[in-house]
Amino acid sequence: MKEVTIKVQEEKYKFFMELMAQLDFVEVNDDEYPIPAFHKDVVKERLEVYKSEEQFDWEDVKDKFDLNDGL
Repeated sequence: MKEVTIKVQEEKYKFFMELMAQLDFVEVNDDEYPIPAFHKDVVKERLEVYKSEEQFDWEDVKDKFDLNDGL
């Protein structure tokens, strides 16, 4: 089986998906990027322990990194 990636205008997406689902030789998978359940669980866990006062704004700290080190 071959895979095809198609870009469809947002306003035509529902119609296009219904049309494709009617074709018996087409497998419809509208998950753009499927995310495994264990990845979702990790994110939920991290959000539960997230403390905003322990975080830093990127604009405040980015210049403290030497991003060219070792290149």
